[in-house]
Amino acid sequence: MHKPVMVREVIELTKPKIDSIVIDATFGFGGHARAFYEIVKNGLIVGFEKNPFTYEIAKELYKNYERIRIFNVGYENMLEVIEKLELVGKVDIVIFDLGLSLFLIKKSNLGFSYKSDEVLDMRFNPNEGKPLYEILEKLEQKEIEKILRNYGDIKHARKISYEIVRNKPIRRTIQLREIVERLAPRNKKDKLLKKTFQAFRIFVNDEVNTIKKGLLNAYKCLKIEGRLAVLSYHSIEDRIVKNLSKSPLFIPLFKKPLTPSQEEILENPRSRSAKLRVFLKK
Repeated sequence: MHKPVMVREVIELTKPKIDSIVIDATFGFGGHARAFYEIVKNGLIVGFEKNPFTYEIAKELYKNYERIRIFNVGYENMLEVIEKLELVGKVDIVIFDLGLSLFLIKKSNLGFSYKSDEVLDMRFNPNEGKPLYEILEKLEQKEIEKILRNYGDIKHARKISYEIVRNKPIRRTIQLREIVERLAPRNKKDKLLKKTFQAFRIFVNDEVNTIKKGLLNAYKCLKIEGRLAVLSYHSIEDRIVKNLSKSPLFIPLFKKPLTPSQEEILENPRSRSAKLRVFLKK
């Protein structure tokens, strides 16, 4: 099960009340939502989960939680749901945890992990868009190189993209892994694999534009002085979130992001790259 990150800090900084309305824009298995539920006794928690497999499990897990409502909708489209619920401009707190869940990595069979042999799909919702293996078929070498540079900051982008084109069709994670491993320096194979898979995942799901749209939706949902909390895990995500500090929409609670305590990192090593930023709606 995916362990929620920096729960104590999120609760302390968003200051939920007994009657708060909270949006968990990246519900997953509800780690953060459960923490809010303990406090929000007379309010409502609205969860959004894009992956249909995760959604079905979460729906079953929380079927008896009368103050939690979960929707199989990505946060880029959550405004439509909030409009139907007549909660636009009435929400107290919105939280985004942009980390990839362990469930998606290990059990979704969607090709997010280079450690498994799966179909190279990488869509958060396999009912939307096209899988990576299909996209790669139509991309030229320079386009693939650009994806690897822009979303993975990969120095070997040209060599990797050349080998991908030369070895088409690439339909499984193991094929992509073998190409990267052949080109990686011996002591940097894992790092290069992680960056390569990250770059393609960001591209397939159009994450940069999706996150921007999700944050704008959060602004529209929140009441004045409502609080937005965002956990990001790599520089591309954090750059987007950090830019809110310069926007006319939000006031940051602090200049530099908070990071997990040493105790949390020891207990949950996957939290080590997390950065938490919290904003007030102007």
